[in-house]
Amino acid sequence: MKKKSIFFENIYCESKGYRGEKILFDSIKSIFSDKECIAKHGYIMNFLNKKYTIEADVLLIDKQLGINVFEVKGINIHNIISISIDGWHCEGIYKEKINPNYQLDRNITNIIDFLKDIDEYNDSVGIKPIIVLPYISSEQWESKGFNKYAFLPPIIFKDDLKSEDVFLRKMNSIPYKCSAKRSMEESEFNNIKNIFFGKITEEIKTFNVISEKEFLEKLLQ
Repeated sequence: MKKKSIFFENIYCESKGYRGEKILFDSIKSIFSDKECIAKHGYIMNFLNKKYTIEADVLLIDKQLGINVFEVKGINIHNIISISIDGWHCEGIYKEKINPNYQLDRNITNIIDFLKDIDEYNDSVGIKPIIVLPYISSEQWESKGFNKYAFLPPIIFKDDLKSEDVFLRKMNSIPYKCSAKRSMEESEFNNIKNIFFGKITEEIKTFNVISEKEFLEKLLQ
């Protein structure tokens, strides 16, 4: 039986950052299970005109919501000392300063530049940059006054991941990086899926969730 949604899981890694990404991906699998979409945990992007690769923590292509690029930060509220326009100043984690805004902007800019050279791409397809904090609640965030900064985009918090209605409301409130229609036509949706995932075989369409190991085994068959 052909599934509407397909989810490609990542290879398991024992780290807090990975676990935070998996919290988001598990929520996406649950919330979007009956929707027309395709998603990948740990999506590596290779650009012919660039000298490097970049990675989206989670990439979700949904017929209604367009292209969604998630940047997940697996940190707690006590790890954040302060936030300024040049980065988040932290303690007790792998870096003293992180900048999810810059990471997302770089990823989105590279995707837009890449798609401009693709004949099949229709620039009416929207792209959303989304920061996710799976270990921090909106109440904790507001208690620090971080919600008052104009330079921060809307953020998905721990409590947003617990409810489908709340999650989808938050997703719809996040602006597109470029002008877009609210949903894709069938041909647009198929073109975008093909650009990012290649030809999805009939066998893969019968699965709902595909692990990295299963996917690699199918490629080698």
